[in-house]
Amino acid sequence: GELGLRTAEFLAELVRIPSVNPPGAEAPVAERVAAELAGAGLEVRVIPTPRSNPADPERPAVWARLPGRGGASPPVLPSPLGGVPAGTGA
Repeated sequence: GELGLRTAEFLAELVRIPSVNPPGAEAPVAERVAAELAGAGLEVRVIPTPRSNPADPERPAVWARLPGRGGASPPVLPSPLGGVPAGTGA
């Protein structure tokens, strides 16, 4: 249906954004995901992740929150944003 088509289009758009690791250039993917989630009404932030070496490039993560209606603990859904070169089998 409509949701499946929109999801496929969005994923295809994300795959076209260069984000191969190394060097870990996920910022454009993070910004695009954040924009999509914000457009759906979620509270969104792009946040830096810790680096083991200060010389390494920043590796952003997307934090998003959809307020709940109850008192239960919220789920946490982590997901990597970077990719691997095509055909590497990784």
